[in-house]
Amino acid sequence: MKQEPLPQIHLVRDTDLGVFAYELHILAGDFLRESEFNLRSLATSTGPDSIAIMGRNHMWLSDAVFAYCSTGDLHQMIFTTEYIGARAFLFHTSRKEDGYLFGDVLMMDLDTLRQDVKHHTLYPGGVNIKQKDGSAATVSLEKWHSMELYEKDALKSWGFSYPPELVAEWQQHYSTIFDKWKEQAFSYMPQDLEEWLNVEYMEAAQNPDMDMYRIPLGTAKQMLLYDAQGNGPDHGNTPAA
Repeated sequence: MKQEPLPQIHLVRDTDLGVFAYELHILAGDFLRESEFNLRSLATSTGPDSIAIMGRNHMWLSDAVFAYCSTGDLHQMIFTTEYIGARAFLFHTSRKEDGYLFGDVLMMDLDTLRQDVKHHTLYPGGVNIKQKDGSAATVSLEKWHSMELYEKDALKSWGFSYPPELVAEWQQHYSTIFDKWKEQAFSYMPQDLEEWLNVEYMEAAQNPDMDMYRIPLGTAKQMLLYDAQGNGPDHGNTPAA
């Protein structure tokens, strides 16, 4: 049966975020190969907010701030993904119980998030560098770009530095916009939203069977092995922060 299009913004309230993300990888697309990395990212997020981008073939989840940092991989994915049906999932952790993360999830079309990121992008103010002898420093972008390649290769590590005051302003903005989007959202039970996503995928499949959940081609055996090892959410091993 043909389903009506999903509303633009949809909300799942107070759910087990690890379980929701795990089932999302299985039911809504062929993302099982990426589930371990993304679930670990969700569990180890340095803040309460994470964002996942679901394209045609890939799902990438990281700290929400990296969606807004101009040098972040998640930021690059937001602006290079051309798949019209791409979606963004915003995870907000409100509490942790017995190692499980609970909170709200917003799902929206990627362009809704893209427009906000475009107007609130964070730009680096310098580069944090660490020498192999353990000494560390922050250099200007001009100094970084003037360094020779061999000088950069000799470093133990490096990373772009964002002014703390700008990050604090972004945190305030993100909290405000998240609450605003929640007010505009349509509420769903997690199983209803995921089933709807699955049906939508099956409608576009080559040989759809609307009475079945979509099991990604070639991953059914992986799923059985995954559960047999006690790694699925039903075994109580949802990653903990």
